[in-house]
Amino acid sequence: MSTSVIHNPLKTAAAGPYLGYRLQPVRFCLHLFQVEEGVGVSLEYLDDVALHGTSGAQTLEQCKSFSGKGKLTDKSVELWKTFANWADICATQSLDPSATRFVLVAVPGKASQLVYNLQVAGDSEAALAILSQIKKSQTPAAAERGAGPHIARFLAHGDEACVAIIRNFSFVPEPDPVEAIRRVLRATLPEAAVDDFAKAAIGMADQEVQQLLRSHAPPILDAATFRSRFHAFVRKHNLAGLLNSTTSAPDKSVIDKTIESAPMYVRQLVAIEASPDLMVGAVAAYLRSTADRVRWAEAGEIVESSLGDFDQGLERRFSLVREGIEDLHSGSDEITRGRLVYRQCALVELPLESRSVPSYFVEGTYNILADDVRIGWHPSYRTFLGIG
Repeated sequence: MSTSVIHNPLKTAAAGPYLGYRLQPVRFCLHLFQVEEGVGVSLEYLDDVALHGTSGAQTLEQCKSFSGKGKLTDKSVELWKTFANWADICATQSLDPSATRFVLVAVPGKASQLVYNLQVAGDSEAALAILSQIKKSQTPAAAERGAGPHIARFLAHGDEACVAIIRNFSFVPEPDPVEAIRRVLRATLPEAAVDDFAKAAIGMADQEVQQLLRSHAPPILDAATFRSRFHAFVRKHNLAGLLNSTTSAPDKSVIDKTIESAPMYVRQLVAIEASPDLMVGAVAAYLRSTADRVRWAEAGEIVESSLGDFDQGLERRFSLVREGIEDLHSGSDEITRGRLVYRQCALVELPLESRSVPSYFVEGTYNILADDVRIGWHPSYRTFLGIG
């Protein structure tokens, strides 16, 4: 069936915000990530969500959100309204129910045994048996109240259509509808960024559909095209973005205690007679950078081995800076030349995995290298520090 001949797009809604969105846009976004290439996904068009296959096969999905202890029961209005609507859609849109999948998503996912029986009725015999039970329960009195009118509307489409819908029915209990999107994103994104990009993906998909509606086009997105656009969005806003600081500036008492304990990098600064302000800034940068390196690696923000490449890059810059200072300021004393080297190194800009780092991170890493005695500010630092 061509999607161009579908009429009367649906206007349905379900309660419950998920990262700021209703359930339907969340499921819509999930399908855009999961379906195979060539499949289109629509929002509130054929159904709450629908999949449009290249071979003409369709999937209709209804999304139900319940609060508290609400669930789908044997006589649930929501359950039988859904089945009746599916039968109506197949009839009005010339869909073959035997070639269509019918999916009911429920949050938080509680349902009666009948719902599960409907799901496992995968052959005609089992489906007919359940259909017979449904007919028996539809007494004249029951048909007039609650789910009765919807059951009657479903049965009115005839046994063949009803059996096909039951056979192709799936129930998806979904305690957390966003978690499935998180699982998709965790494969390529650090945990700290997952919720932000999940929200961005849902918003992108919803916005693109709204643009199609405003232009009077069918609200169907090509999944492969959407994925390409989202990957470009991730590259722009994540891989080329800023590595965020994981800690605030340390308290003065912490800095004073560190200086008093005289670790190697502090002794290196003493060797060039660093001013109190330079010393305080260096210690703060060291402490924050040390924390960032550990936390970024643990959270998967960076590949840990990239820190080694970053350190080596800074060592190369250090060598160039030191040689330049020795050439241009050979008339200055060693202590002055050492301070010049430190200040110029602290101003070096070097990305980590092509991402910008916090302003203090290069200076802090240089102090980490000084603490390991991989570099030294004083031209004769090994002799001065007595390390040979």
